[in-house]
Amino acid sequence: MLDLPAMAAMKRRIAKNTAALLATRIINQVAGFLLVVYASRRLGVADFGRYSFVVAFYLVFEMISIFGLTNFLPREIGRRREEAGKYFLHAAILVGLVAVALVAVMNGVAAVYGLDREVYLAAVVVSFALVPAALGAAAEGTFIGVEKAEFITLFTFIKRFLVTALSIYALWLGHGILALLVVRAVVEFVAAAITVPFCLWQTKASGVRFDWAFARALFKGALPFAGLAVLASVYWRLDVLMLQRLKGPTEVGIYSASYRLMFLLTLIPESFMNAVYPNLARLWREDRGQFARVAERALRYLAAIALPAAAGAYILSRPVVMLVYEVDFARSVAVFSLIIFAVIPIFINNVFYRTLFAAEQQIKSMFILVVNIVVFVAAGFLLIPRWGAAGAAGALLVSLAAALIQNYWFTFATAYRSRMGGAFLRSALAAGVMGAACWLVRPYIPWPLVAAAGVVVYVPLLFLLHVLGRQDLGALREIAGWGARPAAGGGR
Repeated sequence: MLDLPAMAAMKRRIAKNTAALLATRIINQVAGFLLVVYASRRLGVADFGRYSFVVAFYLVFEMISIFGLTNFLPREIGRRREEAGKYFLHAAILVGLVAVALVAVMNGVAAVYGLDREVYLAAVVVSFALVPAALGAAAEGTFIGVEKAEFITLFTFIKRFLVTALSIYALWLGHGILALLVVRAVVEFVAAAITVPFCLWQTKASGVRFDWAFARALFKGALPFAGLAVLASVYWRLDVLMLQRLKGPTEVGIYSASYRLMFLLTLIPESFMNAVYPNLARLWREDRGQFARVAERALRYLAAIALPAAAGAYILSRPVVMLVYEVDFARSVAVFSLIIFAVIPIFINNVFYRTLFAAEQQIKSMFILVVNIVVFVAAGFLLIPRWGAAGAAGALLVSLAAALIQNYWFTFATAYRSRMGGAFLRSALAAGVMGAACWLVRPYIPWPLVAAAGVVVYVPLLFLLHVLGRQDLGALREIAGWGARPAAGGGR
């Protein structure tokens, strides 16, 4: 069992890496968002839909090429940090070979998908980015495992700055979809040329010799995560892929504009759980009681953020969407009003599936993803032909709800017994009161002030309803380095 100084040190490491990974996500999302907004204005709805399709098509194969190592490496390195260089070297070789094969596969699939000439050429060009992107992901997983996430932030800033600046310049010059994907491919190669040597140096991997036995063990251990990557890559792009086939690029453009706004919020759970995950993996082996407490606290915090975020964004959907996009995207308001509620299961599922990974129950996650794909396809064929982009949003919500039920059940049965129900209901009550207050004042004050009023109402309610308490303030003091002793009493 961990003593108090060790727990305080762990909390500070989590805080540091959460901050770094959150900064990384912010850089990714803000840079990508700026590009999306500018591209939507320069390209128009239909061409923006074509661009969004090519990116989604590429990301399917990128997620497969990563071979699940962004989840596998942090778990293994978190337990054997002294072998980080060995893990990185072998992982980089593994994903590099997989990515080379996937370049050919992606080109073959693009050839039979029925794409127009410009979209097909763009898909071929960006397919070559799979190799450097996979190598960069191996480095990212290694940095998370050794809890040096600040390096990820640095390299992400460089890459995203180059992609966004060069893409906007290409659009300003009058170029189209093909130029945007050329920029993405070139920058991926530049980023990998910087990141990979640095990771080799940082982990002292240059002196490591290739070990076939270790490579086979790594491959075997990563296989379940690779299977998850394949399923996840299909699941998270089914919406755009089905929309393209069933309704065409205009509906893809309307949907992608809404999805991009919702997706901005997902940087919070991803960043936080990426930082918590190596510690969960270590605690599963060392202290099951503390493992359950860390997972439960993460679940409580993320639910307390997701509920008001969804409620507030729903109330402010029209001014937010129309601030970002032009009038051609007015139909995105209705889609955003629906899809924003996806943040609730996304936040909570982030805790559950990382808990299952840490508890070495990744096969359960594979089963969940298979079910989710079946649910989404069935819902998509029912909803998309009639309602287009809104139907895709509805199908996503149905499948995420199915994932939440399964994740909760498997976590309860195999990892730990969550008692989140009471805190979740109290958070929902606080979010409901906040939403009602925002709805009442919305006609009378500007929407930024409505959002600020929502925060002022919601935060005190969390303490009044005992969602948060003095114990949580003590944890924050430890994380910030204000004191090593946890506060007594309080939160549940």
